[in-house]
Amino acid sequence: MSAPASYLWRALADREDERLDHFLRRSLPDAERAGLQQCFERAEVWVNGRPARKGQRLRQGDEVGLLHMPSSRHRSPRPNPGLPLEVHYEDADLLIVEKPAGMHCHPLHEGDDDTLVSALLARYPEIRGVGFRDSEPGIVHRLDRNTSGLMMVARHEEAFRALKRDADAQVIRKGYLALCSGAGELRAGETLHFCLLADPSDPRRVLALPEGAPLPSRAKAARPRERSSRILSLTRIGEFKLVEIEITRGFRHQIRAQLAASGHPIVGDALYGGFPLPSLSRHFLHAATLDLPHPRSATRLHVQSPLPEELRVALDALRTRA
Repeated sequence: MSAPASYLWRALADREDERLDHFLRRSLPDAERAGLQQCFERAEVWVNGRPARKGQRLRQGDEVGLLHMPSSRHRSPRPNPGLPLEVHYEDADLLIVEKPAGMHCHPLHEGDDDTLVSALLARYPEIRGVGFRDSEPGIVHRLDRNTSGLMMVARHEEAFRALKRDADAQVIRKGYLALCSGAGELRAGETLHFCLLADPSDPRRVLALPEGAPLPSRAKAARPRERSSRILSLTRIGEFKLVEIEITRGFRHQIRAQLAASGHPIVGDALYGGFPLPSLSRHFLHAATLDLPHPRSATRLHVQSPLPEELRVALDALRTRA
């Protein structure tokens, strides 16, 4: 029997023996619990092609299907035609757009309409309902509020699934430019490999722990995620280092936390101990390149974004001083 599911997930190895309802709540953090309960009552949740109970335990590689997406706790974002939107690539399946620093990707609370998705909805209304959450239509990955640069947006559900599949397979390469401080050594070709988890003492931060390091006592129930970031190139500018860094599988604050844990916090990143530049009102991190297979044709796309003026001016001033 094949599942009639419109939304599919594959259970991951680090969640072996997890209850099905817990898995769905983790996968759909915006979904109303009552809505998920109704999905079970209507037999709209399937595992490996068969209707499933909410208390069913998942095994590694199980395929979880959901016929309808439950309602969201958050209001769907409203279009805001007054917001600027810079588009680097556009076709019937895919958008690659620029998110400016200072803008959230999606609304975090009621009435928040100064976000990237509000700008997108004003120009591309067909993306509403695409993706896992009503509050993030079309959004395939996120950037922090004060990180600028390139983001992928799916224009329809089939493209979204293809892009998420390629992201999970780590065939999408995301390149960043970061300006770091710190006296230690970083080398081109080096890979930063840390286990990442939410900081139990400060919800704003992420902890980056070396592989095998013990968890803090307050984080014993946490499930760390192993993530790698590869240094592609490094240019010294006086006491600073301009680093080109690439990831294929991301986690919240990954590059910021890993560079800080390696002794090289990003300039302007006060949360992770970065060196402050008076001329800079944000941290120096820019999503500069995206290299990915097209979701329909699989043709490889490479898109670049130049440094925003604020970062370029700060960099030129440091070069003049060096």
